[in-house]
Amino acid sequence: MKLIKNDVTKGIVFAGCSFTWGSGLWYYSNLSTIIEQNGQSFDRKKMNLSHIKYMESFRFPRLVANHFKTFELVHHNNGGSNQSVIGFWRDSFNNINGKYDSKEPINYSDVSHLVFQCTQWHRNFFEFEYDGKKYNVACAEVYLPPYSDVFSKWLVRENLTLSEWEEFHKKNNIDIVKNFLQEIESHNIKTTIFTWPEENVEYIKNDEWLNERFMRITYKDITYDSMYDMMQYEKSIKSHSPNNELVISLDYENFEIPPDDGHPSLKCHQVIADNLINYLKY
Repeated sequence: MKLIKNDVTKGIVFAGCSFTWGSGLWYYSNLSTIIEQNGQSFDRKKMNLSHIKYMESFRFPRLVANHFKTFELVHHNNGGSNQSVIGFWRDSFNNINGKYDSKEPINYSDVSHLVFQCTQWHRNFFEFEYDGKKYNVACAEVYLPPYSDVFSKWLVRENLTLSEWEEFHKKNNIDIVKNFLQEIESHNIKTTIFTWPEENVEYIKNDEWLNERFMRITYKDITYDSMYDMMQYEKSIKSHSPNNELVISLDYENFEIPPDDGHPSLKCHQVIADNLINYLKY
């Protein structure tokens, strides 16, 4: 038995952080039980099943899957680093610790595409040893007490400048994604990469293999290399940009007083979905 349909013939895995998960979309539901979160933070205790189901119905993974008449697989939890996202999906395909479903693994043969949305490099963890003690901390935390002092000493011992260390980890942030995507493609699954932070763009573009799979985002006849650039968040705070409607906290088209949430708006998820649909067709 073989159906005649488009190239997206099986399920689609959507790997990413809170931007892919759909954080904040519940504010558009108009449900009386909505409790506003504290800025970018997320408290699952403030959510109920209706909020989550609304979010799942309107995030870009569902919109893309609906277009291709297939199903989507998305990380069950909100947020994460590229490291943790990759670890989750590796374990889910291989059914290690029941990551995606405690009963059975995801079968590679049931998936035709994997879409990877890159997040910030400094969310990744960094392991180092100094004075006989081992440390494993998020890159963003090495600048802060109680790690900043020992980290500075470690840099001196390793004869590294802070900028050299940062450059390595920014590039490594994309290298680990590339390795994962190549691993996924070895199972006859097509991959696509795009990025929220602008900082990832140069590393993706400078890699021929990744650049061939890199999706830019077009909105209002302008093509952007990153979601950050398209959403123009910092510009919007200082002076209203033409793309305010793409950020929940600036979406005055839908809210009298927008929630304090800098995640992609309902409109932004539709824009990402439209771009992915066009990209995956070819």
